[in-house]
Amino acid sequence: LLFKVKRALETKPSLANYSEFGDDRRYTLKERMIIEECLKSPARRVLRTQIARRLWPDVKVEYKTLDVHLCNLRDKLQKVGYTINAVG
Repeated sequence: LLFKVKRALETKPSLANYSEFGDDRRYTLKERMIIEECLKSPARRVLRTQIARRLWPDVKVEYKTLDVHLCNLRDKLQKVGYTINAVG
C-alpha cells in the first residue's frame, strides 16, 4: 500500500497548466494523466497505446479499462466545453 501511495504521489501531474478545464478536484488521477498526455502532443493527437503506457507503465490492461476512463473524462470535459474525439 505504501508503494502505491508513493508512486501515485510521484506521478501525479500538476494541473497548473490546464486549470481552464474547471476545478481540478473533479478529475481522477488517471483522468488528469490523460489530459496531460493530450496536452503534451503539439497536434493534440495521441494514440491509445501511448495513453495506456502512461497510465499503466508496468501492467498490461484491456483497452476497455482505458475506454471507461475516457468516457468518464469526456463527460466531465463536455460540461466545461471541451471534447475528446476518437479518430480512426
